[in-house]
Amino acid sequence: MFDYYGSKWKKKRKKILRRDKYICQLAKRYGKIEEATVVHHIYPAEMYPEYAWCDWNLISLSLASHNQVENRKTGKLTPIGMKLMKEISPLITTSRKKFDLLGRVGFSISTIFLKKGDKIMSGSSDKAKITRKRNKIFNDTKRKMEALHTYKKEFETPIMRYAELRMQFDALTERWHEEGCKITEEYTNKAGAKNMRKTALYLSLETLRKELMEMENIFGLTPRGLKMIKVSMVDKTGGGKLAAAIEKLGG
Repeated sequence: MFDYYGSKWKKKRKKILRRDKYICQLAKRYGKIEEATVVHHIYPAEMYPEYAWCDWNLISLSLASHNQVENRKTGKLTPIGMKLMKEISPLITTSRKKFDLLGRVGFSISTIFLKKGDKIMSGSSDKAKITRKRNKIFNDTKRKMEALHTYKKEFETPIMRYAELRMQFDALTERWHEEGCKITEEYTNKAGAKNMRKTALYLSLETLRKELMEMENIFGLTPRGLKMIKVSMVDKTGGGKLAAAIEKLGG
């Protein structure tokens, strides 16, 4: 059972509250300012004890917001809490620890740190290889968009972001296969009972897969996305709704 009363947690709690400037991060998402008094484990400490002390897994909330993300009687996450958990990829961290409103990771592939043995690692010896792979994905994506007549120079930033996401997804997918394609794993809860949970690796892949699909739809790289482009590109010279959507991605 996680110790919420020990000095170690009290020190960590104070650190996270200071990091978030004592502002509820869930309320902030909706343009509200509320005082944060609770530090919440995005990945529950009982289910994912390996992440219990990770700063990226901790978020400052008001008491009201904490009640929205976690059922105080059962200790289980609510749908809002589950949504918040899915927005975080536990295996993707950054040296700069750059977060936005709900802790969603902002990253550059050159600063990614994965477990030892992964194909993409941070370090000067790997930077050239990383750059070549990223540029290849970028150029391939650009060529496909040019063939669809959807590419514009101002779209370079979101395409580069897409390339970085693809690199992470490919590295984690390879590792997932190496570990036997495990989707769930057994864990022991605080009552001593055995339960099942999704593996952190699979949760990371789910998060990346969703974001990649959203970007591919906007770029017109899927049948659904291509249909969307044909419907929305009324103003061919200005790019129409497609340009607005991709501009938002780049922001």
